[in-house]
Amino acid sequence: MQTITKQQARCFILAKQGLIGSYRFVGKSGAYDFVRQAGCIQFDPVDVCGKNAELTLQSRVKGFSKSMLQELLYEDRKLVDYADKELSIWPSEDWPYFSSYRERSVELGKTFKGLKELEEKALFYVKENGPISSDTLPVEGEIFWHSSMHWSGNWHKKSQAARSVLEQLYTDGVLIIHHKKGSRKYYDLAEKYIPKSILNAENPCKNEEEFTAWRVLRRIGAVGLLWDKNSTAFLGIDLNAEKRKKILESLTMQRKICPVTVQGIKQTFYYRSEDDLLMKAIVDESADLKPRMSFLAPLDPLMWDKSLISALWDYQYSWEIYTPADKRKYGYYTLPILYGDHFVGRIEAVPDRKKRILAVKGLWWEVGVRQTGKLQKALERTLIRFAKFNDCDGVSASQLSEQFDFRIIKQEEADEAAEIERICFPPQEACTPQRMRARIGVAADLFWVAIDRKNGKMAGFVNGIATDESKLRDEFFMDERWHDPKGKNVMILGVDVLPQYRGRGLARELVSRYCAREWARSREKLVLTCLSDKVAMYEKFGFRDLGESMSHWGGEKWHEMVKANKILVDGL
Repeated sequence: MQTITKQQARCFILAKQGLIGSYRFVGKSGAYDFVRQAGCIQFDPVDVCGKNAELTLQSRVKGFSKSMLQELLYEDRKLVDYADKELSIWPSEDWPYFSSYRERSVELGKTFKGLKELEEKALFYVKENGPISSDTLPVEGEIFWHSSMHWSGNWHKKSQAARSVLEQLYTDGVLIIHHKKGSRKYYDLAEKYIPKSILNAENPCKNEEEFTAWRVLRRIGAVGLLWDKNSTAFLGIDLNAEKRKKILESLTMQRKICPVTVQGIKQTFYYRSEDDLLMKAIVDESADLKPRMSFLAPLDPLMWDKSLISALWDYQYSWEIYTPADKRKYGYYTLPILYGDHFVGRIEAVPDRKKRILAVKGLWWEVGVRQTGKLQKALERTLIRFAKFNDCDGVSASQLSEQFDFRIIKQEEADEAAEIERICFPPQEACTPQRMRARIGVAADLFWVAIDRKNGKMAGFVNGIATDESKLRDEFFMDERWHDPKGKNVMILGVDVLPQYRGRGLARELVSRYCAREWARSREKLVLTCLSDKVAMYEKFGFRDLGESMSHWGGEKWHEMVKANKILVDGL
């Protein structure tokens, strides 16, 4: 039996899951391909920064958007919502395999008094009216009912009749989820959306033992490498130690899985035989293992077995959503941060959907993780992608968002901005009130301000114009007509912070938000000029000094500083 190191085991799992190296899964077709590979991804309705299934896909599918999953589920009908590992999403083509689930549901349904009559009424109504929810179905009252396969209904008291009958017909396979509005489900007849060749197909598994073995094989493929141990990755499958060993031995004899040992761990591990070439590439070091950073879903397939994560990565993760606030170690909805083949930390990032800003409420690095420039750039890229995934234009990565309101300037604030400019710059360099009003009139969306929440006053701002030109010149300060809204670059004309607000990181925060927003709009470069005593500061902000600028605004010698959009440069 082959023996591999823990690092090789980690890299194999990550490569299999598409979390390291070049992106294997791209766009909507990539999202579907990953679900097929994993067999199922868990569904959870909580939406803090994306629902669990969406978070699972965004971490390894290049260019993924939430709409893609909705289309695969409710337009293309390539995926369905149903039980597997708890409530899950899985390929419609697997419908025949779960016939025993539906049969068990039908049998349990027969035991509930009054349910049959409600089913007849509900089916007649949906045939006449199309997709319905428990709110639109004209059924009142309560009945004793609970689901055969997930935590729905009540075991010791009555449940709402309309919801109960729809859930029963859904678990029977007569109805499927047609679409959702928020957390509310709308149902319609399965026969209208699932092809008859699938809907009426016989179960490929001849008995429950074959079905269990099929599910075990599928879970091994979902994680990539699983051990002969009681594992939460097998949740929802009726397995004890004896049955598990028997199935693993049988799948090995059929050459559907391969055994392997991992140094320092006594249990035998298994991977699918179809992944043998990947294992060889990992061992002979020819696999593509280019490091990437990802924020993982709490119920990501990689995180299904936390004991396995601890054994291979020495990383402890707990989803603290149900932990009382005063007992949480980290945050309400923290996501593991994966970089290369290591877990480097965890993050709590929450979108402010009204302001379209992703706020980083907490960031915790693992002990021993070095804060290198490469790590920080990877974090910046990942935050920008994550902000875009959450329909945000920028990122707030500090607690300054609690002290200041960051937003686009209002036209009536032009004079206040001009006064700050007067305080921050000498007369020959400062923008006049008249010019400030004109600049805001044509390029307000490139004028970001920080408003002190306590007094409502402006504390500072960043402003600029867009252009296809790549060098900053004096004309940009004097004539706002140079602004081209579709310009690929942004010329920053001022970074102003009042003296009483300096030393708090406000300038960095303003520039960071500004950059993130413009990167999300596919700008290529941000250019600014500064005096020699500010070069080091802007270099810390990620700008590069190109030397003396062609601009001599105000009679000064300026350094030209440039920051490139790394997402466009790296093609991520």
